[in-house]
Amino acid sequence: MGTSLTGNNISASYFGLLKTTDNAVIGSTAKRLTDGNGTDLPLFLSTTKLGIGGTPTEVLTISSGNIQLSNDNKLQFGTSDVYIQGTTATDNIQIGLQGSTKLTLHQTNGLTLAQYGSGSITGTVTQRLGVTSSGQVVEIPIGSGAVDGSGTANTVTMWSDTDTITDAPITIRGNDSTFAGDVLLSD
Repeated sequence: MGTSLTGNNISASYFGLLKTTDNAVIGSTAKRLTDGNGTDLPLFLSTTKLGIGGTPTEVLTISSGNIQLSNDNKLQFGTSDVYIQGTTATDNIQIGLQGSTKLTLHQTNGLTLAQYGSGSITGTVTQRLGVTSSGQVVEIPIGSGAVDGSGTANTVTMWSDTDTITDAPITIRGNDSTFAGDVLLSD
């Protein structure tokens, strides 16, 4: 419980005393805080909400300015099971689920998806990922990109230009090969 000043004379020497700008009791509607000398603070307080820089619309509302955490501190959701952590020691941002880091954004070497690489997360691939010159990750249809083209079952593949494959004029069925056109032998 706070200290009640009801019925006490508050002299001008209580400049460090916090109060509301309208001198009313803090209740369900947020009130702006001021000091005993009449300086309005950027804090708005109700019995259930806190606002910094403006009237709160949620449990905590920050209307202006930045939030700064010391190195390696986390924003945790509930327990440490879900978190966002930034560190200046290695200049990265980490997102954790189930108590361990799942995604790391590195300043110098890109992105790490901690659960991938072992082959334990599988599925049917319908797209692949590429990166644009501006660093945007985009989907690319399977079969297009640096090497493209198509082929036919039982037909030998050949390059039709520097980055496209197509059917060669050779068909294989069992142990037999069929050549369309002339077969030339050089000296």
